[in-house]
Amino acid sequence: MDAYAFSSWPTEFTALLDWSGVPLDMASLAALAAGLGWASGLRLYALVFVLGALGRFGGVQLPGGLEVLTHPLLLGVSGVMLLAEFFADKLPWFDSLWDAVHTFIRIPAG
Repeated sequence: MDAYAFSSWPTEFTALLDWSGVPLDMASLAALAAGLGWASGLRLYALVFVLGALGRFGGVQLPGGLEVLTHPLLLGVSGVMLLAEFFADKLPWFDSLWDAVHTFIRIPAG
């Protein structure tokens, strides 16, 4: 194999989905908020974790203030909460506690 065969590979990381140049007018923000709000109603921590992981490792450039989701600390916390949410349905006492706490978290998080 030629030693220079890989010299034509790109040296910079290019985003697979780059939303940074998309203008965020009122209609775009409303559509984004509606979609993310709906998805967070299904699984809040899964949404936060997947968006953050895609932004950090998947080559997706997140728009505007969603860049904070790529922070390693937020990824770790959302991953732990996603795991806890998965097991919350399996233990009745933990499920009741989880639902009681998240009654106050779900509305502002959405």
